[in-house]
Amino acid sequence: MLKSDLENLIKDLKKDLSAIESLKEVDGVWRKYFGGEGAIKGMLKRIKELPAEEKKIMAPLIQQKHQDALNFFREKEAELKK
Repeated sequence: MLKSDLENLIKDLKKDLSAIESLKEVDGVWRKYFGGEGAIKGMLKRIKELPAEEKKIMAPLIQQKHQDALNFFREKEAELKK
């Protein structure tokens, strides 16, 4: 798991969010990234597979990017509800 993979995932999320035009589309994007088999959820699950030294570095980064992604998602959802 590389930092660049995580950065690309966030870029893809932002791109998908910018393409959303209605609340109906929100659910699909949510599932793609945060659902049980979602990409970001998958990154979080992979933390436990990392070697100890890499885990110390990557775990906080993955968790921060997860939080950033949630914030991006919530902002878009709020924007659409206006």
